[in-house]
Amino acid sequence: MNLRAAFFAYETDFLGGVFVATGDLDGDLQCEIITGQGAGGNARVNYFSGQNYQRLGSFLAYGQSFTGSV
Repeated sequence: MNLRAAFFAYETDFLGGVFVATGDLDGDLQCEIITGQGAGGNARVNYFSGQNYQRLGSFLAYGQSFTGSV
């Protein structure tokens, strides 16, 4: 298995873990990369193109004050 790409899913000063999943979010038969912050973040979910790794969007899974894992 070879590494295809590496990028920061969150700000470089975020030291919590990151959960990663893939799935076709927009029906184009290409997988997007979905990330959820581990404990210590603000429950942000980001999603990225599986083709060029550019961030496509982001949302808070819970309220701004939530600091648990997503």
